Amino acid sequence: MNHGARKPDGNLSPFALCKSCGKWLRSEKDIEDHISTLSRKGNCRSNATHEDLITDFGLMHELHCDVLIIEIPLPDRGESESFYMSLITAIHRGILIAFNLEEDEIGYFLAKNDSPKTPYRMIFYENTSGGTGSLFSMVESNAFKLVLEKAQEILHVHDENGCEKACYQCLLSFYNQRDHAYLDRHLALDWIAALGEFEIKPLEKFDQTHFDELLSKCEWDSERIVLEGIKQKRLKLPDEAQKTIYDPTGFPIAICDFFYEPKTLVFVDGSVHYLDFIQASDDDKRKRLRERGYRIVVIDVYNLDAGIGELKRKVGD
Repeated sequence: MNHGARKPDGNLSPFALCKSCGKWLRSEKDIEDHISTLSRKGNCRSNATHEDLITDFGLMHELHCDVLIIEIPLPDRGESESFYMSLITAIHRGILIAFNLEEDEIGYFLAKNDSPKTPYRMIFYENTSGGTGSLFSMVESNAFKLVLEKAQEILHVHDENGCEKACYQCLLSFYNQRDHAYLDRHLALDWIAALGEFEIKPLEKFDQTHFDELLSKCEWDSERIVLEGIKQKRLKLPDEAQKTIYDPTGFPIAICDFFYEPKTLVFVDGSVHYLDFIQASDDDKRKRLRERGYRIVVIDVYNLDAGIGELKRKVGD
């Protein structure tokens, strides 16, 4: 989120929007030049005053993409910042080489974790909507092994004359200059070597309490059928059922049957939705929801497999 341009004194100059002419103002000088006062006329074509401005905007960009989260216990006597920073950088390099990607196509960062045994989580994310599919494929053992093999090559595993800790041929780059003091290729190499052979298995996890809560909120048999289908296909359970979606004024637009964070709505259509006037109303509501950034999945209870398949593509497993 961008809260404004940084001024020389370190403070932020927040964004403002002129309600009169619709112009974005990006600095205090923009605001001063734009508005009219008793003593001078501003350059707003609608003669806006300070009362016509909405200030303190935070601008953000929402991106739907694949995310890979890796949690690894800190080795005994390991320095947490150096270990995790070295390993996440090495894995990032391995991903880029294994999948032939540019450096800016995969982002990464460390996130604080509550567990003292695993103080950091390693977060990788794709920088483009839709993505390259590389992070999704990492759940396959062979793909992850290939990434680690490429990481070892980058870290001079076969070079007796490799750098002492890190260099621009392995971990250092222009983009991670602030992390250079923490990077040590030997920490990453030791962990990969200690890992040895491994398998990746899906974690079987089902929250029966949450499922029962969702089931109790279903109002029609068609909704219960869809929820049972989600369970049988082992898809992620919805976060909520019968959630009301409001417009910016607080007026309700629609009630979705199931809701997935952050903005995916599931509507279950039965035979009643085939009526022309109901179909027209549904189309209007769903158009308004899409305009507000919601992703919509419509599941026809009489074509359940196709609907569940579409849901899987939108929210994953």
